[in-house]
Amino acid sequence: MTQGMCSLPPETRIALRVPPADRRVEELRTRLMLARVRTRARLGALRTEVAEQTDWHTWYRAHPVPFLAAAFMVGFWLGKRR
Repeated sequence: MTQGMCSLPPETRIALRVPPADRRVEELRTRLMLARVRTRARLGALRTEVAEQTDWHTWYRAHPVPFLAAAFMVGFWLGKRR
């Protein structure tokens, strides 16, 4: 807490002076915490995107004809091998 940021009356306030090195450490800790939060949020969004892109149900709903044609061709190929 720095001087001038308190809501107490001036006569009851105690001036806290944080040395510059300590302030820098706290600033770096805050930045690191924010970076972790942002990274977690981005990772969660990336997981959701990967799950959507690799879900075959989504691909089928978007492109049913090519999907069925490919399934037919694979089935025909597998049936012809025997």
